[in-house]
Amino acid sequence: MRLPFAHDQHRHQSLFLMVMAPLLWFALGVRLAFLIGISDSWMAGLVKYLSFYTHLTNMLAALAVTLPLFKLPGARFFQRGSIIAGIAANLVVVSLTFNLLLRHVFPLHGVQIGADFILHDLIPLLFVVYWWLFAPKGTWQWRSIALWLFYPIGFFCYSLIRGAAVGWYPYPFINVAKLGYQQTLINALGILAGMIAISAVFMLLDRFQHRRLAAAIGTDGNSSHKK
Repeated sequence: MRLPFAHDQHRHQSLFLMVMAPLLWFALGVRLAFLIGISDSWMAGLVKYLSFYTHLTNMLAALAVTLPLFKLPGARFFQRGSIIAGIAANLVVVSLTFNLLLRHVFPLHGVQIGADFILHDLIPLLFVVYWWLFAPKGTWQWRSIALWLFYPIGFFCYSLIRGAAVGWYPYPFINVAKLGYQQTLINALGILAGMIAISAVFMLLDRFQHRRLAAAIGTDGNSSHKK
């Protein structure tokens, strides 16, 4: 039994990287230029840009596809199964949260519509497929999920602290000024629970794929041995 893409897996993986990298940097660049353009200064625009979970998560995805593509320092880190799975799970959260809660909150025009589609729809889909086909399996465990939870929790804490200081929150469901701390915390816990559930699904799929590939390798090994 031959594994999917086993004969030229590297070529197919490189193709995925070459497609995702320019899409990501283009969309991220469009979003940065837009926020700088509507801000009082480039620094204010940059800070606001880095205050959105969508941008931060897609920047992680951009590093995960760009560094291996050009064999840059840090590429091995972003090729770890637990890192790719964590980014993929966060991208799914980004996509679902935006499409279910935010799509009609932020009206977009022109090239912004394309950038929005890339960051919230296309890249999450492509990156999940990339994880399924090419990421090492068998390393995504409960410990990995727990470690990745520091990322959204850290973002939430930063958003509350910065929001209290400047009176601006990146998303309406964590707007303490309008909702109060109790409702904001409830909303955040709901999204965190969703993150855990999605990560658990990734873990089950990871284990399934790991067992399937191990069985396929064993079958091939037995067949070769008999020959």
